[in-house]
Amino acid sequence: MGLPFRWLLVTALLPAWWGCGSSTGMPPAVPRFDQDVADLEQRLEDIDSQLGTLAHFTMQTGAGAIGYRSLAHNTAAHEEWVQIDLGKPGPIDEIVIVPTIYRRFDSQLQADAFPESFRVVAGTGEEADGTVIASFTADDRLLPRIGPVVIPCQVQASWVRVEATTLSARAWDGKYALQLSEILVFRGADNIAFNRPVTASSSVNQEQAARHSRFLVDGFVPYLMDATAGDQGVDFILELSGKEPLSITIDLGDAQRLSRIHLHAIGISDNVPQAQQSDFGIPKRMLLEAAIKADFSDATALVDYRRESILDAGPIMVHAFPETEARFVRLTVTEPWTPMGEGNPLFGIAEVECFAAGRNVALGCPVAMRGGGRDETPRQRRLAAITDGRNFYGTILPIRQWLEELSQRHDLEVARPVLQAAIQARYQRQATLARWLGGLAVLLGGLIALSIVAERILRQRAIARTREQIAADLHDELGANLHAIALYGDLAKANHDNLQRLRLLLDQMRALTERSGVAARSCVNLLESRGLYEGLAADMHRTATRFLADIDYSLDLENEDLLPSLPQRQQVGIALFYKECLANIIRHSGATRVVTRLVATPRVLHLTVTDNGHGLVAGPRGRLGGHPVPSSLRRRARLLGARVAAREGPESGTCISLTLSTSSWWKPASWI
Repeated sequence: MGLPFRWLLVTALLPAWWGCGSSTGMPPAVPRFDQDVADLEQRLEDIDSQLGTLAHFTMQTGAGAIGYRSLAHNTAAHEEWVQIDLGKPGPIDEIVIVPTIYRRFDSQLQADAFPESFRVVAGTGEEADGTVIASFTADDRLLPRIGPVVIPCQVQASWVRVEATTLSARAWDGKYALQLSEILVFRGADNIAFNRPVTASSSVNQEQAARHSRFLVDGFVPYLMDATAGDQGVDFILELSGKEPLSITIDLGDAQRLSRIHLHAIGISDNVPQAQQSDFGIPKRMLLEAAIKADFSDATALVDYRRESILDAGPIMVHAFPETEARFVRLTVTEPWTPMGEGNPLFGIAEVECFAAGRNVALGCPVAMRGGGRDETPRQRRLAAITDGRNFYGTILPIRQWLEELSQRHDLEVARPVLQAAIQARYQRQATLARWLGGLAVLLGGLIALSIVAERILRQRAIARTREQIAADLHDELGANLHAIALYGDLAKANHDNLQRLRLLLDQMRALTERSGVAARSCVNLLESRGLYEGLAADMHRTATRFLADIDYSLDLENEDLLPSLPQRQQVGIALFYKECLANIIRHSGATRVVTRLVATPRVLHLTVTDNGHGLVAGPRGRLGGHPVPSSLRRRARLLGARVAAREGPESGTCISLTLSTSSWWKPASWI
């Protein structure tokens, strides 16, 4: 019987649903939403985990050096460059470009006039072109940003140049310029660009203000070192008496070859406004010395620091010098910091780092103090804070690591909202898909329910139609045959004296009886009964011969060659219709002549059966209302899907006509 109707319906609908929106109509690959979301959420978790280990963006406040600024232009399409002379050629492995930062009207921080497109070039000696280390365009989406740009490299260079090809607008007037806070060039842990000569295509050098090309390499960046790790440190502060200069000595334990000293300013209170200016506690003048002997009889002056203005102070003051062997380092305050109001001078410092081969060898070393303050002064804190490796925010990091962490934080903070948006979009798609699947489930449930009802209705109709078909076949085949047998019996009685005629009638009666037996055994499905039907033309001739044995008749078949292309069911149905017509004639009409004409065309088949009998009984509307069609013929016509009509014949008899459309299935017999 095949699949139930409802499953055929479901299997027909599903490909159509999957094909919606697809140009090919083929089922698309179903995205693995759950797996995608799981991957994205894992990536988001990894980003949050990494952000928890990286330094934070904490900005300087108060006055200080800003950095370099070129001349301003009205359009972005101007080239500006700045070049740092590194001295002798040597290897470099990283370049860090720190943007100038401004605060927008919405209190958000952004890079100010950072180039939109630029390249970084390095070369040696008088070489003009050099080697392009990195190149960026607007497609790289460096902006907006507040973090440094870190460029790894492995080249030999005596100079480094940043060439801006597309400028961006500065905040305060919308003019286009090149502004940078700092350029650091690292060889290992050392920033070899510190305090090196700077040349530029153009510059705005304000000798007494915060913008100057020398501030591009002064070691000051707009950030405060705010590492995630470590406990908050307590900075060293001492109120000076003014009677004896303060000196602080660090014992390195062993002789070290020092090349740099970093002085970390104390952490200013984060009150708004701040209680102190940004150079709080930094001496106007101090001397840094190194010695092998503890009494400094062999002292070597490393740095004679002079603070001419607030622009010479910053959170981390880097002092580089030729490599010097030393075990002891001494800091002597020769001119202390004095408050703007009344009060004793102060000295304050968060950390002193002494670097040998890129490593802070002063970490955890003992510190001694001489002179400067009184015993148990209320502004004095413990000396060990000077070498404990902590500042106001936590652990002090190497500058290179710190800037790399800030750059990485910027990249992750840019990626994080994009990732969150992607996760949200997938959740929305999942919700939409769930709604669609829910709706589809309801729709399919309704369709299945409807299909069950439809299947039952169709099954009942099929049963009723089968019963009607069996009844019609029994009536039209067996009924007609029995009546014909009775007719043969009557003819045999009438011809009992004509032995030859009697024998012929008895033979025909026997053949018709045998056919009726076969029909009775096969009445469930007469269409598949073997030996009953041989084709429409042959069946009509045989039926006419047997039923009209004692009646004058003619049978005219026009375009008989088209009849074999009719479906077998229709050929049998037409043959049974014709047989029922003849049975009705010999039962009721008393006709002496029957004329049959069948005309076949590629679009329609028309059958007329005309007799000269006394005609059909008039219907309820009388003769003017038309002749009734016998119910057996109406039923057979309905099973064929044909139209049947009855009218008065030319000799006062009856003309039955059957019209069957064949245009939907007709094809030449040669195709069968």
